[in-house]
Amino acid sequence: MSAAAISPEQLATLLEQPSPHALLDVRERAAFERGHIYRATPLPRRLIELRLSALVTAPGTLIVLYDEDGSLSSLAAPTLAEMGYTEVFVLTGGLAAWRRAGQPVVQGLNVPSKVFGERVLHDFKTPEVTCLELSAQMAEGRDMVIVDTRTPEEYSRGCLPGAWSMPGGELVLRIGELVASPQQTIVVHSGGRTPSYLGAEPLRRMGLPNPIVAVKNGTMGWQLDGLELERGATRWPPAPSEQSRARAVEIATRVAAEDGTPLVSADAVAERWSRRARENVTMFDVRTREEYDAGHVPGSS
Repeated sequence: MSAAAISPEQLATLLEQPSPHALLDVRERAAFERGHIYRATPLPRRLIELRLSALVTAPGTLIVLYDEDGSLSSLAAPTLAEMGYTEVFVLTGGLAAWRRAGQPVVQGLNVPSKVFGERVLHDFKTPEVTCLELSAQMAEGRDMVIVDTRTPEEYSRGCLPGAWSMPGGELVLRIGELVASPQQTIVVHSGGRTPSYLGAEPLRRMGLPNPIVAVKNGTMGWQLDGLELERGATRWPPAPSEQSRARAVEIATRVAAEDGTPLVSADAVAERWSRRARENVTMFDVRTREEYDAGHVPGSS
């Protein structure tokens, strides 16, 4: 079975449309990182059978595959057809043809989220502290609470000395269990630049009286400045109190209204979830792994 073809010009037009579609880069991660089409999703050929159904739930979705020259995509397309996907196209000539057509290519990983993060930093002027400045403040005994917004596994591999594990989704819910006074500085860090200030901004939007700063370049910058990370840390904040839970709900409701994010009922979610074979619907469970394992909506991630 030969796959349908789509030209670079046709793909460029498609990417400007609001209609549902998926653009999948079937090369390996290293090749994707060196250069890819903006907003493409990396899905190496070897992982298609494992991951595609979770990424694209509706088999009638228009899907475009590409690699460097189109050869790997042509081999992958029949697999999608066997999985039940009915609108599968291959970019003619692959990424090489896309470049020859004068279309843009971006480098790195998680590019859209990094672009979003830079916009947040620019618009909200998130306060930052350099690693050397923070190290000096720690040596002086400055009163502060340091939180690491990455996963517990990443945190354990290496965090700033004294940091508490508090993955991004837990910040607003749990920060009240650690802060002892309005004068304490809250320091937010991650592994690099973007997640550090994306973690600091929700705390700032809470309206806390505390000074809140993001660590510039996170643990990566800490090591580049010749400073030692703490390895094997296991600090986890206490369970959120009823007061913390109530405040988190209040803040979430306010922020949703400010940002125009609609709130939906459980019945509405269930109805939409039932349509995931016809529409692309993904449900993310943002609780801790322990809470997820204790009970979650079947099929949610």
